[in-house]
Amino acid sequence: MHIIILIMTHNNNINYIKTIAKTWAKNINHKYYFVTSDKLDIGVPTIKLKGHIEMYEQLPMKTYLALQHVFKNHKFTHIIKVNDDTFVDMNKFKEAYLAYDYVGKFNTPGNNPFVHYYKCSEAFRVPKLPTLHSYAQGGFVVLSRNAVKKIISQHKELFVNTPSTYKGEDVLLGEILSSAVYKKLDIKDAYSDKMNLDITNDFLSLHPIDYKIMHKLLGKSNKGIKKILCNSQNLNDNNKRDKFVSFYLKSKQ
Repeated sequence: MHIIILIMTHNNNINYIKTIAKTWAKNINHKYYFVTSDKLDIGVPTIKLKGHIEMYEQLPMKTYLALQHVFKNHKFTHIIKVNDDTFVDMNKFKEAYLAYDYVGKFNTPGNNPFVHYYKCSEAFRVPKLPTLHSYAQGGFVVLSRNAVKKIISQHKELFVNTPSTYKGEDVLLGEILSSAVYKKLDIKDAYSDKMNLDITNDFLSLHPIDYKIMHKLLGKSNKGIKKILCNSQNLNDNNKRDKFVSFYLKSKQ
């Protein structure tokens, strides 16, 4: 098992980067890199992508370039792709996740096509194309080396978003890895009855989370942690459920 963690970020989120470096990334036993095309001079491990412009609608290309770079320059069995607004507890990472090529908290086809469009430049503020397959949410995704190879073997132009073909990188990865061409890949739905791979309830990853809340979680008592999680306006409702909070508190005892 040789895991590399890629944290997708950019220069405008410098506070996220600093907080991650001081919190969940501080004690992990795997190599990790902040991935950006910006210049970061704050002493964190970084992969700087050449020839890429930081734009929300071009996250597919950023993902492609990052995976391509790591595939060519690093030895690994699995890559974990993480957004910089995600809190990760690698102590909860299960070897069971590594039995599959593609693991995450899955969305199903037909979800709201307007999600996140407001983050795009004006030309891209149109509905995304309908999703064709289930796909893992972008906050936390586990990809085997085999899956990464399948992704970067696609034509580079597939990852260039235009207003008429706009879709998120998480959707695109799901379509690539779920297509019939790659049916030999082991695709694991996070809600399968066969194995508990619901990474939210396992508190493997928490997404989205504001960096200020991420920082506040450190050094707090169980009572303080519960108060922060339950009162936060920045967490998904599912992450505020008693089941989630109870699991987290139990794991900290």
